[in-house]
Amino acid sequence: MKDISWRRNLIFLCIGQFLAMGGMSCVVPFLPVYIRDLGVSGFDEIAKFSGLVYAAPFLTAFFMQPVWGNLGDRYGRKIMTVRATGGLGIAQLLIAFSPNVYILIMLRLFQGMLSGYNSAAMTLIATNTPSEKQGSAIGYLQSSSNAGIIIGPLIGGVLANYFGIRNVFLIIGVLMFLISVMIWFFVDEEFVKGNTEENHSAMENWGFVLKSNILMVPSVIILLSSFGLSLIRPVFILFVEKFLSAKGDLVMATGMLYSIMGLFSTFSAALLAKKVDSEKGTGILSAGFIVTGLMYIAHLLVHDVLLMVPIRMMLGFAYGIILPAMFTNISRNTTAERKGGVLGIGTSFQTLGTILGSVLSGGMVSMMGFEIPFILVGVLFMLLVIPGKKLVYPGKKQLS
Repeated sequence: MKDISWRRNLIFLCIGQFLAMGGMSCVVPFLPVYIRDLGVSGFDEIAKFSGLVYAAPFLTAFFMQPVWGNLGDRYGRKIMTVRATGGLGIAQLLIAFSPNVYILIMLRLFQGMLSGYNSAAMTLIATNTPSEKQGSAIGYLQSSSNAGIIIGPLIGGVLANYFGIRNVFLIIGVLMFLISVMIWFFVDEEFVKGNTEENHSAMENWGFVLKSNILMVPSVIILLSSFGLSLIRPVFILFVEKFLSAKGDLVMATGMLYSIMGLFSTFSAALLAKKVDSEKGTGILSAGFIVTGLMYIAHLLVHDVLLMVPIRMMLGFAYGIILPAMFTNISRNTTAERKGGVLGIGTSFQTLGTILGSVLSGGMVSMMGFEIPFILVGVLFMLLVIPGKKLVYPGKKQLS
């Protein structure tokens, strides 16, 4: 592929990732408030439904992402990115008209069925980018995701205050359709359909990953990292609420704290992704695990929103190293004809961690308060140093 082509694709796919993640993250901080507006009352009930609503799209995505990845390997990844953003647009428009929390959960499940932009874009970049550039390219895609997470909560908080939460979903739906149009016209793919013998079913790819120690190590780290993040994220606004009284201030403050974490994750993903894409970067990755764990525990030591700002900065910078390094490791240890399916499975591990964390989140907080979940997540991330030492890097050993 010509140099300018893969770089152009990277630019537009990163723009799409930025806008898509920005749109999706618009609603995450105030989902508990939307659930309250739909008639759910009481801290315990809101916490429980917050976890379920947050987890719902990840549940269906867990099963569908390997399927979409496999179809991408067979028919092309560009069409999968267009399908995913169009599907997300439809889902958001429907969510805007949810009459109650149960319909909201059903529509979030529907949203997950149609998702898959991230793995499709990641595979398109990995298969159309020179091997030596894959680490930095996937790092840029992750940085774009984090940048969207930065802008989304802030914009979402402003839009919700001025136009109402339901209208935010309508705006996001339109944005998703615009992303589909942009990708259709501005992203090119050099896709050559493989022979029948070279095509692998989703089940074959699952078997391939589960039997490979090289691929299971980063996949398990992805799962546990996502679990830790999601154990806190659905109810984080309720943690912030302890320090604030005004509803408008609550949405804006939570959005700000999300955005600070996303901003510093963007910096680390862009600056350090290439450095941790080798055995020499093991120390940086270990530091990322340890600092992430310590910063989660540090949340319990402050009693003011402003004092959380430096904690969220350090947390974001440390966490931003982890996922780009894991997905790059999977990509570099996977042959081209399996790449879409295997990266889709990697995303499914991420999704499974998100499901487990989100479902347990509300119940754990309602039963134990915030202290134990923050401590458990902190310890979990620090323990990830152990499997992080077992990662295999290209050049040390290659898959057959």
